[in-house]
Amino acid sequence: MKVQILTRELVKPLIPTPNLRNHKISFTDELAPIINFPIILYYQANQNFKATSMSDILKTSVEKALPKFYPLAGRYEKTSRFIDCSDQGVEFVTAQADSQLMEILGLGKKLEVKLVDQLVPCDVQVPDEITDPLLYIQVTMFACGGLALTLCFAHRIGDASTINAFMAGMVAVSHGLSIEAFSPSFDVASFYPRKGLPHWKLNWTDKNVTKRFVFNSEAIQTLRNQARPTDDIGKSKPSRVQLVSAVIWQALVSIDSGKYGRSRATYFIQTINLREKASPPIPKQSFGNLFGLATVNLGAGEAKDKGYGDYAGMLNDSVKGAFVDYKNMLLHQEDGHRKVIDPFLESNEKVTDPEVNWHMHTSWSRFPYFDADFGWGTPIWASTASLPLKNFCTLLDTKDRKGIEAWVYLEETDMPLFEQHPDILALTGGVSRIRT
Repeated sequence: MKVQILTRELVKPLIPTPNLRNHKISFTDELAPIINFPIILYYQANQNFKATSMSDILKTSVEKALPKFYPLAGRYEKTSRFIDCSDQGVEFVTAQADSQLMEILGLGKKLEVKLVDQLVPCDVQVPDEITDPLLYIQVTMFACGGLALTLCFAHRIGDASTINAFMAGMVAVSHGLSIEAFSPSFDVASFYPRKGLPHWKLNWTDKNVTKRFVFNSEAIQTLRNQARPTDDIGKSKPSRVQLVSAVIWQALVSIDSGKYGRSRATYFIQTINLREKASPPIPKQSFGNLFGLATVNLGAGEAKDKGYGDYAGMLNDSVKGAFVDYKNMLLHQEDGHRKVIDPFLESNEKVTDPEVNWHMHTSWSRFPYFDADFGWGTPIWASTASLPLKNFCTLLDTKDRKGIEAWVYLEETDMPLFEQHPDILALTGGVSRIRT
């Protein structure tokens, strides 16, 4: 498949926002990783719409939604640590693919992730300069009339909740609804003032492989049955995300032990949404980075005798414990702030420790990206793309919301071992295909 760029322009808010000049970032924004993160939605052809008219509708919806989400059209001042809300615009790219959409969906063959990468309009690894847009959008039209919509956002100024809220605003205005119904909150910095903190480190590498594994509803049920003994039925059960994370973690610990001939220390990081979790609650519509980390830290040899149920239980318990810590983080101010900050600082140490086998998982499960209907139906699939990272995983819902897709980023020497691990093979059949 070849993708040709047709146009590249800056799309500005339809209504200028000259009185909304500077947006202060919070310390949770300071902690956010420096990366452009892509999410891609795929739409089948609709006989009532041409792909070019679909692209025009999307461009107009961006213009109309931006006045309510005005920081996205600004630029980040990394020295002063604020967003210059100058209405410079988001970068909007239109492109044409010479293939059918079904080719990229991978029917009848394994998904080629490099095909997906052609739909990403920016370099994921070089944000944070004053000239860099904070949001890139690419609309790729396929020969069949289908379309892919990519939103690639600077994690420095927003998380998955932020970009999904903006997407919901785009959907609303595309149906003629008023953007005034959306009221994002921009006062997070008043609760979490910036502190000059270091950003959360991601371990970049050029020697990595990205692959996608699908755990369908049957696989999830198998994991659920294995996660807790029968006498624990009444207790809180791990989520679908935690069930999948546990089996991935267990497999990677096993692979690591085989490589080193011993059970090394292992450190697992899960991201969790802080909105509505604090007391008093942080509004659901808050703009910015509002996520914390739930971590599990096992010393050398501690993972040796752990079974799958242990891994799933530890992940579930770590999230419950983190929510207890975060619940009163606003009431206790500085002490409460430390509950958010310390896991980030600890993880920065762990990912640079050569004696620690660490893993990071982030989840987009339960975000409403499959509801994004601009007038021609909901997405047939949603994905992310390759990232030059190692020991990282992004988890998304399957179309039926019952399964989990795991986009796994590993060093090229580890990926073959992970693909052939008995548990991964048994639950996914290897790299799964997309079914529509």
